[in-house]
Amino acid sequence: MRARAGIKYLDDVIEAWCGWEQPPVTRRWSRANWMPDHPSRYCHRCGESVGAGEVTVRGCAGCRGTRWPLDAVVRLGTYDDVLQTWVLGVKYGKDWTMGLALGRTLGEAVRPVITATEPVLVVPMPMPRGRRFRRGIDHAWVVGRGVGQSLGLRPRQVFRVSARIPQVERSAHERWREAHRGLRWRRGGKSRVKGKTIVLVDDVRTTGGSLAALARMARRGGALRVVGAVVAVRDTMERGGTSGGAKPVT
Repeated sequence: MRARAGIKYLDDVIEAWCGWEQPPVTRRWSRANWMPDHPSRYCHRCGESVGAGEVTVRGCAGCRGTRWPLDAVVRLGTYDDVLQTWVLGVKYGKDWTMGLALGRTLGEAVRPVITATEPVLVVPMPMPRGRRFRRGIDHAWVVGRGVGQSLGLRPRQVFRVSARIPQVERSAHERWREAHRGLRWRRGGKSRVKGKTIVLVDDVRTTGGSLAALARMARRGGALRVVGAVVAVRDTMERGGTSGGAKPVT
């Protein structure tokens, strides 16, 4: 407790005398009064927000009975307000410290979903090489590193994706329909997933199309289970939909 109080005192002194280019992550979280969502606030199968009593072991009303290829989805919150600001800061502002911190917190949320005995592989969402060069950061990889740090694992990129229209320029229907296009295995990637539980890491789940496409590839490669780990979920209602849950996989 004394050490923590001492760190806070030093932070206060530095802020008062020098100011911050970017305040420490813990301070930003504290000021925003932010905490990750409790698992009871979202569907364990698709990640959509739910109310009390809306989820069964088979999922929520939106995903129950669908051919959803992930065994579970873990999230930190919904894509709005402060979490949206932080995600965009990582993605376009190259805020590595926030990306790693969100990843480590996400890794702690993933921990109860996996067992200590199962072999686990942390796999970030792939980014086209050109886009990574232009932005100067692979945000999913940074978050994946944080997840790996929490789980004591090194993230591995087993997929690659060719350049395509950025997701922000697509409609929800196009995102889902085109999610599989351009996805390929990296050399040796298929052998890495065989017999393992795959933790697919991404910053935001919008339609779930990209996660679903990679989950299907992982299963075809011999993965035993696939868990989606996302910083934020943009709920169906926020996208203009009429019901919660992931789009059925047909």
